[in-house]
Amino acid sequence: MNSIFKRFLLIIIVAFFTPYLFAQEEAQKFYDQGDYLQAAKIYNEQLKDTKKPSASLYYNFANSCYKLGLTPRAIANYYRAWRLNPRDNDIRHNLAFVMAQNGQNLVPTDIPEIAFNLFFYLSLIELEGLLWLLGWLFAIVLIFVLITDNGKLKKLLICLFVCIILVATWYLFRRPIDTKPLAVVKKIQAEVRSGPGENFPVNLSIPRNHIVQVKDRKDNWTQILIPSEKTQGWVLKEDLEEI
Repeated sequence: MNSIFKRFLLIIIVAFFTPYLFAQEEAQKFYDQGDYLQAAKIYNEQLKDTKKPSASLYYNFANSCYKLGLTPRAIANYYRAWRLNPRDNDIRHNLAFVMAQNGQNLVPTDIPEIAFNLFFYLSLIELEGLLWLLGWLFAIVLIFVLITDNGKLKKLLICLFVCIILVATWYLFRRPIDTKPLAVVKKIQAEVRSGPGENFPVNLSIPRNHIVQVKDRKDNWTQILIPSEKTQGWVLKEDLEEI
């Protein structure tokens, strides 16, 4: 009976993952052949059909978009991939490359690159998982300390407590950064107005492919913050590709 159940479970797993893997291989084949449009279509369909897309799926779709000249969409998807897997050198390199083409830096100029990479070594999801793991270990060790009063376990408990404090501090600094709503400008020159409507004056325009922070939304308008200009304003929602 147990053997039948294992076989049934294996069939379910294969049936579930095979179409996904086949589509990935098919898309990669089109990409390698230079048919970036067909590759992008397949990757885009996968993104629509997947509740929690992987970093590699976002990355592959971004590569196809970049080859097609859809740079705003490429930047948005490179950024999504980087948030999920900040350690991946290819993802980080491509994101930094397309940002640099538009006068922006992934790594702030006033921060050493090694410090930046260490700060973003783990994803936010991995930090959450690490916190949960340390919390459970702390609880288990605490129970044994209360039962046995073991000196070595007490030292381990202190170490775990320090680790929890450090990881929690890391997480608290990272969360506002990773959850900050961002967008990429799609229009060649997006007009930034003082209010959410065409009756408000244009304060400035912002070039295509520029990453901005989303502050608020109202009808067909999005309020953005432009760090480089140290200003904010409203642009049409259709002019942005939200990350």
